[in-house]
Amino acid sequence: MIAVCLLVGLTVLQWVVGSRIPLDPDESYYWEWSRRLALGYYDHPPAIAYLIRAGTAIFGPTALGVRFVPVLANLGGGLILLLLARRLGGARAGLDAALLVLSLPILAAWLILATPDCPLFLADALALYAAVRALEASPGSWPALAWWLGSGAALGLGLLSKLSAVILPFGILLALLARPDLRRRLAEPGPYLAGLLATLMAVPIVAGNAAAPSVFQLRHGFGASHGSPLLQELDFVGGQIGIAGGILLVLLAIAVARSLRRSRCSPRLLVAVVGADGFAGG
Repeated sequence: MIAVCLLVGLTVLQWVVGSRIPLDPDESYYWEWSRRLALGYYDHPPAIAYLIRAGTAIFGPTALGVRFVPVLANLGGGLILLLLARRLGGARAGLDAALLVLSLPILAAWLILATPDCPLFLADALALYAAVRALEASPGSWPALAWWLGSGAALGLGLLSKLSAVILPFGILLALLARPDLRRRLAEPGPYLAGLLATLMAVPIVAGNAAAPSVFQLRHGFGASHGSPLLQELDFVGGQIGIAGGILLVLLAIAVARSLRRSRCSPRLLVAVVGADGFAGG
């Protein structure tokens, strides 16, 4: 209960602060999208436009209206991570997860802005939680299949949010290939049906962005690289530090490394591999 209250308190604070500061240029750009809803736009999938449209329908074309539903999506993502932490590590882990969300600059501060990362955060959290539940279920069982399909549906929502959502399934695949007991799960239809479902849900992106070059879409989704390789790496490291904060980044990296070496629990290994994949591709 304390962990939930912390996350809800953060959300209320984000709404209050977000209602009082002007929109940044990107948010204004996405608000323009919300005035002309479509299946897709030149440089992003459409989810953020629909979230902004829902908020402005309630609060009007104000800063709170633009940010209300995206911040609510952040709360949903945080609550799902809390549930995942409690499932894998108990009540104390859930509280630690809530404190981590409060401490991460990208979640506590930057995601106050209405950007595609807000629906992506919620979708990725749902997809990871469902994948963990699929691994906990008996191989080949109907519950396992249902959870795999849930993970695929969440991944599809992620692809409707931001193209970098493709990082998560690669992390899940790496985890399934990491150990013999997990590789046996690849004999199930669930992972493949999940991928198929996500692909079908992404079809509107392709249809809605027919005029946008695919290369531009991919480069924008992952971030285009400019300058020398050294500067690119320094920019990447700086971005990771900004996302997690210097000390927290080190602690998170240590936790992921320990889990990769020691975890005998398949769901925990999955979370660790996805975390490592996020560090590498984030």
